[in-house]
Amino acid sequence: AYKDGTLALSEEQKFRLESELQQGKCCLQCDYDNVLKRVVCLVALRIQYDDEIFVQIGSWTEQVGMRTACCLPGTKRQRGELPHQAIQRLVSDEFREFDNILTFQGFEHSVQHAPSPKYGVDTTYLKAVQLAEIDDI
Repeated sequence: AYKDGTLALSEEQKFRLESELQQGKCCLQCDYDNVLKRVVCLVALRIQYDDEIFVQIGSWTEQVGMRTACCLPGTKRQRGELPHQAIQRLVSDEFREFDNILTFQGFEHSVQHAPSPKYGVDTTYLKAVQLAEIDDI
């Protein structure tokens, strides 16, 4: 993504990155070497029932269509949003049926550094995984 010390993005990538920045879904920082870094705060929900774990096996959007992925359901935190607030938004928006049967138990936190698949920019992912159990049903 860097060419001669400059961030080299396509027009579409610039538009999408600017949109993420304006929506508060990420931020940009310069490191000690004056290299631009993207920072993304994520939350994921790990729902367990007995010995089984609820996972998302794919997603669908009008732009991309069907995309397979085996992962915990999650979302990007918005600017100023705390992890528990983002989890509540995720449950309200995507898992309303689970709202009254989940018992939340705490968070596991991790930090990952990797190039962004969308932009190629070095990115730090700050992830908080909410542990939850389904009450007896």
